[in-house]
Amino acid sequence: MTEVYSKDQIVMIDSSFRSIFKISIPILLTALSINLMFFVDRVILAAYSEQAMYAVIVSGNFVSVFAWMLMGVANTSEVFVGQFNGSRQYDKLAIPVWQMIYMSIMSIGFFLPIAYFSEYINILPDYALEDGLDYQKILFYFGFLPVLVASLSAFFIGQGKAGIVTATVIAGNIINALMDYVFIFTLHYGTKGAAMGTVVSNGLQVLVLACVFLNKKNRLSFKTLENFSFNKSMFASCFKVGIPLSISNFFTILSWALVISIIGQASKELGIIWGFASAVYMLISFFAEGLNKAIAAITSNMIGKRDLESIRLVYKRFLFFLVVFCLLLAIPLVFVPDIVLKIFNIGNDLSEIRDQSVAALRLSLAALLLESAEYITWGVLLAGGDTKYPTLVSQICLWGLVVMPTALLFYTGKLTSVITIYFFMILSFTISLILFYMRYKSLKWYKNLV
Repeated sequence: MTEVYSKDQIVMIDSSFRSIFKISIPILLTALSINLMFFVDRVILAAYSEQAMYAVIVSGNFVSVFAWMLMGVANTSEVFVGQFNGSRQYDKLAIPVWQMIYMSIMSIGFFLPIAYFSEYINILPDYALEDGLDYQKILFYFGFLPVLVASLSAFFIGQGKAGIVTATVIAGNIINALMDYVFIFTLHYGTKGAAMGTVVSNGLQVLVLACVFLNKKNRLSFKTLENFSFNKSMFASCFKVGIPLSISNFFTILSWALVISIIGQASKELGIIWGFASAVYMLISFFAEGLNKAIAAITSNMIGKRDLESIRLVYKRFLFFLVVFCLLLAIPLVFVPDIVLKIFNIGNDLSEIRDQSVAALRLSLAALLLESAEYITWGVLLAGGDTKYPTLVSQICLWGLVVMPTALLFYTGKLTSVITIYFFMILSFTISLILFYMRYKSLKWYKNLV
């Protein structure tokens, strides 16, 4: 078959502001839409029941521990797609994507037993079991769907064509919100309905992305159907780069799931405050996740071209965008936090809950700034296949400076405020950022994987 590379099929990636915005904005919107899906779930459930909201946060984080572990491997195919694209080996773009599609299908055998035994595998406090178990079980039964979404998305993001992913995810969000309302309030399914809405949304996203991946243009230009065979070497390469990310995702989300559980065990009031604060933070953290994916996509293409100076320029520009975003975000979080509190109906009756919630919002901004700078630097390292070092550093800092101190406060009976945990977070992100930046300056990540 003769390859036909039309002008609209090939995206030219360089260090110009136009190129950066063209690639980054759709990826940021995609990250926002994904986080917004969880945010909407929690806002709707907060109107339904504060206890249900907390139960879903605990269960959702527990499910994410396992889903994001596999998504960490699936996402690494973006690196290979990006480097193939940068080196103009367009006929190879679909090879890593198919390997991760096969991994997604294999993951069904991983998720089903966990779903079946959810009554025995959970971290829910007793008062949240009724609301949380059904939600957890449904998401585990269909846990392969978000992994499949990540696998298919890699084909587009690695080329800098995140627009189709963005449109698909936004449509999925709208469907999820509609399904949430119908299932939770009209059919009275409660937290089970929230899970059902998420599953329907993920399933439709898979369908749309698969259809575009296999459309005529992509079949002709990138051999997306011809390269469907299992490739042992590429499968192993994706796992080699992806396993550290997989481990990092697993232990990162597990750490936050444990922190949420510990706080809920300390007191119901603290659980509500942290549930509110973490829901807001999850929404705004789209910027960290989006910048990480965007700079990884751009840098992997530039590594394929062997253009180090452009990578350095892009890195500086991403840090500039981060500072501007945080200044804008200070308006609602620092100056008018009551608007955010009203959305969640938080602190109307108890001033102590309100005061801690306001302080948590303001500290979230500092945490986001540091974590996003860390994620930007991590994205550059990821593009070069350097995943072991940042994984080790991030986990040592997170567990040593956040999880263990939180657990110690709980077991000594001194966990009375969520504000202390935010200071732990800020310290952890600061040290990780310093060590990541030192790795970036060393250039040990600057190698060509393909």
